[in-house]
Amino acid sequence: MFANWLETLLARRYGRVRLALTGTLLAGDLALVHRPGDAVAWALVLAVCCLYVLAARWPLGGVCALAVALGVAELAAPGVLMPVKVIVGIALFELGVRRPGVQLALGGALFMLGAAVGWLIEPVDATSLYRVSVFLAVPLLAGAYVRSARTVAAQSRVRAAEQERTAIARELHDLVAHHVSSMVLRIGVARHVLPTDTDPRVSEILNDLHSTSKAAMDDLSHLVTVLREPAAAVTAPLPAALEDVLCHGRGIGLTIDASITPDLQRLDTVRGVAVLRFVQEGLANVARHAGPTAAVKLTIEAVDRLLHLQLTDDGGKADGPSLDAAQGAGMGLDGMRERLEILGGRLGAGPEGSGWRLTASLPLPEPSP
Repeated sequence: MFANWLETLLARRYGRVRLALTGTLLAGDLALVHRPGDAVAWALVLAVCCLYVLAARWPLGGVCALAVALGVAELAAPGVLMPVKVIVGIALFELGVRRPGVQLALGGALFMLGAAVGWLIEPVDATSLYRVSVFLAVPLLAGAYVRSARTVAAQSRVRAAEQERTAIARELHDLVAHHVSSMVLRIGVARHVLPTDTDPRVSEILNDLHSTSKAAMDDLSHLVTVLREPAAAVTAPLPAALEDVLCHGRGIGLTIDASITPDLQRLDTVRGVAVLRFVQEGLANVARHAGPTAAVKLTIEAVDRLLHLQLTDDGGKADGPSLDAAQGAGMGLDGMRERLEILGGRLGAGPEGSGWRLTASLPLPEPSP
């Protein structure tokens, strides 16, 4: 719990708060305890404040510059030496939190060089050397501890996520996959035991059910594999996978007019799956609520570094489902909306004439250099 609290406290969104708090404490010290006595001291203090802001963004570079300022304070402004050392100590702490061991050693060595400038004026003794060592060790060790605690917390979250994925995969395999595979077998048997004089429409429906069930079984097996081993999340090329989805939609009776940009070929796997699921969910909702004979128009185009997707239908036959029924469509749309928002995209749905419109926008990946 302590590690999580520290991680939250040091998150990037608290950066401005840390800077404001440090600035407030420094202002109070300069006004009440270590008030600069001349223009040189004031200029040095202002420079240190600016360098601390630099250190908050580039820890090692900021510590290097602050070490130089510490050396200048040792020679030219001993009256503000203590607040300068405190700022350097805070910068060393942040360096310990955000950078590995080699950079910590370099930052510590630079601090020692800055402090050693004062030894040119006053000879060094065991007491002063001990004080400098403690002043150096405390922030670096504290920062390194916080960094290690954050690493352990992150590793714990990864292990917990892996265990959760494994448990979900086990349940999918033992329960859902078993029932789906049983359905595939039963439909296959039904196709073979039907009399030869059966209505051809019955055979057509059973054939479609069999192919759909097999596709669902394949998708379920792939999902179990991905849950157990995320590195195995390799899908077929998106254009081919998308064409399979459209062919299946046409196979159940939908009339689909598709206009698809060739830019889909350069989508990464995550965005490609999002596009594929958008089309699958949209066509499923059309078939469910507007009927399997509805006319569908699908448009996927790239404009201004955004991929725009739109799927509209004509509402189906006049005696088909009403628009009010369609407005409750797509329980899977909540999951689709979450998927797109994670990728920086948006999902929209609403009436379009007598039918329904589903839209989405998704940022395109940055082009390779």
